[in-house]
Amino acid sequence: MTDKKPEARRPAEHLSTEWLVTATPSRRQILKAAAFIGVGAAATQVLAACAPATASTAPSTAPSGTPPPSTGPSPSASTAARASLDASKTVRIWIQNYGDPKQQADALATIAAAFKEATGVTVQFEGLDWATAEQKWDLAMTTGDLPDIGDMFYLPSRIVQGQGKWGPVDLTSRIDAGDFGDWNRIVEASRNESTIDGKVYGIPWRIDIRAWTGRKDMFASVPKTIEDLESMGVEVLKKPGIQTATTHFAQPVDALHQGGLAFDTTFLSPDYKTSNLLDPKWIEAGNWMRDLSKKKIFSAQSEVDQKFNQNGSFYSGTTGAVYGGGTMINEAKGVAPQVVPLMVSGLQPAGASGTSRSHGSCAQWSIFENSPAIEESAAFLAWLSTDAHMSYALNQATSTISADSDVQKLDTEPYNAAFYEQGKTIEPTDMPIVAWNEMRVFPDGPLNVMANRVWGSTDDMATIFSDGHKAISDILAKNP
Repeated sequence: MTDKKPEARRPAEHLSTEWLVTATPSRRQILKAAAFIGVGAAATQVLAACAPATASTAPSTAPSGTPPPSTGPSPSASTAARASLDASKTVRIWIQNYGDPKQQADALATIAAAFKEATGVTVQFEGLDWATAEQKWDLAMTTGDLPDIGDMFYLPSRIVQGQGKWGPVDLTSRIDAGDFGDWNRIVEASRNESTIDGKVYGIPWRIDIRAWTGRKDMFASVPKTIEDLESMGVEVLKKPGIQTATTHFAQPVDALHQGGLAFDTTFLSPDYKTSNLLDPKWIEAGNWMRDLSKKKIFSAQSEVDQKFNQNGSFYSGTTGAVYGGGTMINEAKGVAPQVVPLMVSGLQPAGASGTSRSHGSCAQWSIFENSPAIEESAAFLAWLSTDAHMSYALNQATSTISADSDVQKLDTEPYNAAFYEQGKTIEPTDMPIVAWNEMRVFPDGPLNVMANRVWGSTDDMATIFSDGHKAISDILAKNP
């Protein structure tokens, strides 16, 4: 991998971050939006007023592998069959802040302007800082003082908190009607995370996949198995300046989850109704993680020290790889461009089953039941989510990767390919049950306590997992 820009135009380059900051709506977007408000005959007038006849968002000759832009009705046009849009309404959206705040804000402003130009409906975004996002969401879900659309996590809890009055809207019928395109194009784990008791409450837009990122000046290749990881890690430790061969993703529960998957075990039963922590494989996994931490193949510090900078240690060369981390390439290009040519991604090393296993979480766009602009909100999400180029540009601007396989095809960054491949078979990071939030809440949830004992104590593994099993079983009993 190099940091040299390719000479050939990349797919969707015309919808890059720079495009989002400066663009005006295209003929395709206006025609598409016109379908929402039932003004197909009037679309010609709108086009004439808003764009020259020769305007186009696509190059005259599409690069190889680039999906041709749509010129006919979008899958979401069926929204218009239910209701016309009210241009006097404003769609308010809360979104967490990702990546560079200005870049995100500029991109969102351009998306809102494009929808406004095409439909007359105003979209108003508000960015939430991660440090206070959970507190703000919990307060809003208690009082019902919510936006129309939210960038959601802990979805099952939000349904319960909504009390049937202001929780996420059931979007199943709209999905079945094709408003949001082919639902199967969404990564399976993200579809599952958005579905509670057979009903869909969110439209996935980003996914956080855990995979391998290594430095090729440290690791000669991506370890294929956990045995390779250990043997190669021993060699990495011989290099000057190295403190640990790898570091975990710096959230204890996620790192513990990853270790369990290496031994083909998980926190809960397949139906999420009972604890699985008495599975003997957990003792094997726990001893393995602790042993590799003692040998400095893994970094216990990355889990017990909240000030530890996982990515910083990788960029500085004091660790050779991140085991089970998220994609880092966009951040690296901004803060450590000298490291980008050294970065190599890969699947997680296979464990006992011989198959690479990992997990990932997604964020969904959800509409709230007490919104005064449900139809306008649904139309906006359909407009955005069925336009792969626009969605890809949003992911670029927010330094995220998409849960939509059509959008993933537009990404020509070689580093991301392994993450997309890993994403085809991942387990959900956040379990789609109400009890999950209480289980993993930081710092005192039983999963966090258990993870910290694995890395930060000498406690007996059987005792650690037995205690965790009791605590989780108690939580599940309260939330049948």
